[in-house]
Formats: sequence, structure tokens, C-alpha cells
Amino acid sequence: MVASFNDKKRIIVPDDISQFDIHFEAIFDHAETFACFTNYLSNQCLNSECSDFLQSVNEFRKIKHERKRLQMATKMYEKFMADASNSQLNLRNDFKMRIYKVVYPNSQQMAPSNSGASLDQFSVNEQIHSDVQLPTVKTANKNTQSSRSNSSGSGAGVGRNSLDSTSSSSSNSLTNGSATATSLEANSSPIPLHGSTVTCPKNLFDEVESLVLLQLKENHFAAFLSSEHFKNFLKKQPLQLLYEIGSLKSDSLLQFVESLSETMKCENFTLHDFRFIKKQFSNYEPDEWEIIGSSQHHKCYMSKRTYDMGESVGLSFFKFDVTFPFSAKQVMNTFFEQEYRYEYDGELNRIEQLAYYEKKISNNNNNHWNSTTNSVSPQQQPQQSQHSSTPSSPTTSNSPSLLSSPSHTLNHPSTSTTSTTTTSTTSHVNATSILLATSLTQEIYKLVWPFSPRDFIVSSSGLYDLGTKTYLMGKKSCLSEKAKKPEKNVVRAFSFGGWAFKEIDDKTTQYSQMFYMDLKGNIPKPIIKSILKDRAKHFMKVGTKFLKLNEKRGFICNQDNFMWKTIEENGAMYL
Repeated sequence: MVASFNDKKRIIVPDDISQFDIHFEAIFDHAETFACFTNYLSNQCLNSECSDFLQSVNEFRKIKHERKRLQMATKMYEKFMADASNSQLNLRNDFKMRIYKVVYPNSQQMAPSNSGASLDQFSVNEQIHSDVQLPTVKTANKNTQSSRSNSSGSGAGVGRNSLDSTSSSSSNSLTNGSATATSLEANSSPIPLHGSTVTCPKNLFDEVESLVLLQLKENHFAAFLSSEHFKNFLKKQPLQLLYEIGSLKSDSLLQFVESLSETMKCENFTLHDFRFIKKQFSNYEPDEWEIIGSSQHHKCYMSKRTYDMGESVGLSFFKFDVTFPFSAKQVMNTFFEQEYRYEYDGELNRIEQLAYYEKKISNNNNNHWNSTTNSVSPQQQPQQSQHSSTPSSPTTSNSPSLLSSPSHTLNHPSTSTTSTTTTSTTSHVNATSILLATSLTQEIYKLVWPFSPRDFIVSSSGLYDLGTKTYLMGKKSCLSEKAKKPEKNVVRAFSFGGWAFKEIDDKTTQYSQMFYMDLKGNIPKPIIKSILKDRAKHFMKVGTKFLKLNEKRGFICNQDNFMWKTIEENGAMYL
């Protein structure tokens, strides 16, 4: 069985790497990646002295006996700092002198000279004398596997001040504007000079270590991440490794999938949900989607990748595109109508309206939410409205990411309430600071014998995507205390996906449907695939029939207009 896309035990594939920001410091906290990096420095860069020094520092700190620690410090000085050494690090003379006076407190020899500086040294010297803040960093034990496997991937060791103010996406910068670490001289405890009662302090090499790490980060880290050496190493590792040494980029596919298990606990739709839906609708890569049925006016796809979402494991997305000779508003008007839904969605047996949730925007960083409209109870049925002459999209603007859309801009006064959200209050909201207007229903589908009916708690929310000029209606299963328990012999199922209405011209609309569906129970996958394959053909045939029927009625909405209301309230936005 092929592992799911977000199964952390599966082997890493090349596309995975681009979805993570790899953290420099975390490389040293993971034994295998640290070994990979040191091998790269030795074999690819011919620069083994830095990695050798870091390993030596790690061993140096383990030594508890003062005299033995001094003996090792002397060996390290001779190997990495003495003028005659073949593995000499590029260091300023005053750094060498401070260590020299500790390892040779009574020596009358000449102090170490300042050897010729390389480009690496020049870069570091410039940083030391600037306002850049250099932390003291400890390396991890190479002989011990890291147990730090949290999803953030920070991997910071105890007592370590992070050098990871930037990650793989911006490795040329040392720190960001929010860094609060002190400079090398202030951050490290002063090293006792000749005459101190402490013979050899454990922090003797802290400053040098920070300089070495800075050199590696600025001059070798980015090249290491893009090297075949690192990529070949990752091809043999589980996906979990990337979570340990990095963090998921925002809007990456893995990040979206990771968050879906949590979003199912929320009855409202979020911008994050819609961004994932949009990503799946717009993706037709042949290595990711298999065509399982097609004709002149429709195509049906099954994702080659499988996904794990909570208790639903190893399932695929399916989607189809159907072209109708009607405007987007006419198609939406028909497909939103509950009377027609029972007809064109053949398995749908019953719909019960549970609740309607208004759009809410958070107040800054606290947990208080402000409602943007008056509440509407499920029992309040919207008034009849005419749609045949409505425009294709809401009034838009080029700059904001989220725009209000009062009912007059949609020409769809299906309710007495309109959105009062202004551009100024919504232009900078993000995916986590807004809960979109949402309709909550309980829907029961009857399957063919011998399979039991399926029960879905469905959260529905709509908006207009300015980027693709497409109306999106998101639909997801969720947990809700308002839902009734499944009836006897009815199985509660799970789904996530939505509908898309893209107007090609005034008289042509591409209707798309996409879902990840877990019907639960023991329905063989070939049967499910067969049902989905025929679904697009059915929608094209039956949908056209009811569009023509609704055309004769003037495309009047009589009831069940809560889906329309969410589009009115949520408005138009750039996802």
C-alpha cells in the first residue's frame, strides 16, 4: 500500500524539500544531518577544520575534570589556532590570545601572530565590529539521535541561544529585526586569564564556536541545502526528519493538509480552508491527477496522492469539470436551490438546516470576535429574488486582500441584512484572524443496497476569488453540538471540498466539484471510484435539464438561500 502524502513515516521525495524552511541550528541537533553536513564540508568544500572544531568543542564540554579539560583545550589550540597548524581557523589575534593565555598561563613564548585573513575572516570581522548580535551556540552530541521531533522543527538544545533568526529561505542574513541576543563579548561569560583560580572554563571556546557557526551559515549553508549531497541523503530518510530540522512553509500543500484535521473541529470556514480548496481546483499536474472519465463537455479526475486527515486514512481527492451553456449566476442559482438539489444529486435524501454563523473578525491578538452582521435564524427563509440580469462578479478593487461585498454589488438582495465590513477593517486580515459566514446543515445520502445511508454534518461557505475570477462554495464536515446523532443503521461519514463556478463568457460556465470523502464502513474502493466516475456525466446530463427548467421560471430562488447569503456576506477577496 502506498503511503499517504502526509504520512511522516514515508520516504522523502524531492517535492517535499521545497515545502520546508530548514533551520541551520537544527542541523547540528540531529546526528545524521550533522554527519551529512560535516561530510559535505570535508568532501565538497575541502573545509574540514570547521566541522572538526565543532566536534571537538562538543567533546570538550563533556569533560568534567579540570586538568583533563585543560589538556584537551591545549590540543585544540595547537590544532586549530597555532600558527604552524594545518587546520588553523581564521580568527582575530585577540581571540587566539585569550585562549593562549589560558592553555599556557606561564609561557614566555611569543604571542600568536595574526595570520593572513581570508574572505571568510573578513566577513566575520566586519560582523563582530558592527551592531550584529552573535549568540553563543552549543552543538549536539553526534553519537546520540535527537529526540526533539516536534512539528515546529526548531530543535534547539537546552542552553543554546539560537543562530536561527533566519532559516533556509533567507540564509544570507544573520539576524532579523526582532533578535534580542547580546553581542559576543556581552553574551559569553568572561574567560579567566592568567592567575584565575579556574584553570579551564567550559565556555573557553564559546566565542570561537559562534564565529565558526557564523562562517558556516553565511558561506556554506545555502549551498549545502541545494547540493546533490544533501538531496541524496534525504532520499533515504523519513518525512519526519524534515519536521525535525525545519518548519513547514505557510501555504505549502503539506501545511494545508496538516491543518485540516484541526479545521474540521471548527464549524466556520476560514480563509485557510479556501486557499487549500483553490490550490486543489487549480492543480491539474498529470503526475498528481489521473483522468478517470471524460467527454467533450466534462472531465473527471482522481488524485494519485492519498491523504490522512484525522481518522480518515489513505484516501484520495476526486474532482470533475463540467461546462454549461449558462452564466455563472444562473448555474449557481439552480444548484443552490434545494428543490433542484434533491433531483440532480440523486443520492441526497434529506437536508436539515442547523444554524447560520455570521462572519467574525478578531480584535488584534486577543480571542474576542466581532460579528459583522445581524444574526439570521435557520427558520427565517429569504425572500424571492430575480437573478437573470445580475453581473458576473462583485465590484472589486486592486489593493486589498479582502473586500466587503454589500448585496447591491451582487444584485442579489436575498436577505434583509448586508455586510457592514469596510475595506479599511479587512484589507490586512489573514487566514487565522477571520471566521467566514457559514451555513450548517445535516444531510443524509442513501446509497445503493446493500450499503447503509450516510450522514454528513456539512459546513458551507461561499466567496468570490478575485485572483481567478471564480465563485467558490466550500463544503466540509465538522463537529457540532447542534447535530443530531445518526439514526439507526445510518453511518456518519466525512468529506472536505467544494464547488467552483468560473464564467468563461456571458453564456458559458465551467462548474467544478472537488471532494475528499470518507464514506466509512467497508465499501470497496473500486465501487467508490466507479460511483465518482459516473458522477460528472450525471451532473452534466441532469444539471442541463434543470438549468433549462429553471430558465423557464426566470431563475427565481424560492428557498434555501443560505449559501447565497454566505457569498453576500463574505464578499470578494484575493486568496
